[in-house]
Amino acid sequence: VLDHYRPHIPIHPDWPMVELGKVSQVISGFSFDSKDFAPNNPVKCVKIANVGVREFVVDEENNLPFDYRETYPTYMLRSGDLVIALTRSIISTGLKVAVVPLEYHHSLLNQRVAAIRERQDISDIRFIYYSLCSVPTYRYIEEKARSLMQPNLSVVDLKKLEIPIPPITTQRGIVAEIEAEQGLVAANRELINRFEQKIQVALARIWGKVEATKDEV
Repeated sequence: VLDHYRPHIPIHPDWPMVELGKVSQVISGFSFDSKDFAPNNPVKCVKIANVGVREFVVDEENNLPFDYRETYPTYMLRSGDLVIALTRSIISTGLKVAVVPLEYHHSLLNQRVAAIRERQDISDIRFIYYSLCSVPTYRYIEEKARSLMQPNLSVVDLKKLEIPIPPITTQRGIVAEIEAEQGLVAANRELINRFEQKIQVALARIWGKVEATKDEV
């Protein structure tokens, strides 16, 4: 059950299906020059390698100069934004979409990555995230990538992705339920780890006694 758990939004038939671009701000990354990246620069940059399947991969090597925040404000990210890979969006383990962590607040967005930001009073970013993790989204993006004859997703197609949008209070209630479920999943994983450790200790103790008995014989 734990290995196959995925967040699920039970869609009500009365909810309108709305294009992602109408309920959120979708930002396409900028093609920064490779020579501008250096580990000792202070401004973090989100590149395609940072976007895993429901996981943000931290990278300390690809940073940009300090003044780039003022030069490229359109591409500045906030913690809590979503990022999605536009090249090889789907791999064997799923769709490459992640949440920007706090340490990447005011980082800059590189090419072939798109960012998604909620529109207040219309959409909850966490609800959008769980919608993007759903099977219908996976199938939509898989089909769009296949139609281009290459594993790429266009920003236009991303904006046209339709997701269910109930009232904002309903969105937040569903998010709370999903996060409560995830808390239980995490707690059960921890419980399994604890009992596995206890089993290993018990087995080691039993085998120790067996070996001691052999030595006595």
